[in-house]
Amino acid sequence: MEAGEQQAFEAVMSITKAAYLGGCVAHSNLMGEYLYNLKSVGTMTHGFIQSFGMEKDAEYKAFDMFIKTYRDSRL
Repeated sequence: MEAGEQQAFEAVMSITKAAYLGGCVAHSNLMGEYLYNLKSVGTMTHGFIQSFGMEKDAEYKAFDMFIKTYRDSRL
């Protein structure tokens, strides 16, 4: 049985938590926000971009929608 993915996940979550405890005020790991209630900042998820499909202008549409949605917000 291969269990590398679970071990990698646990390692990444440990790094996120250690960085916060070490003084980082934010991170880009959404699971860190979910599991530890730590503020996430940074780029949008790949899933959001992929949800616009595979057409030639899909990526443009994703970024355009993101900008229009969050233009007046502080992320």
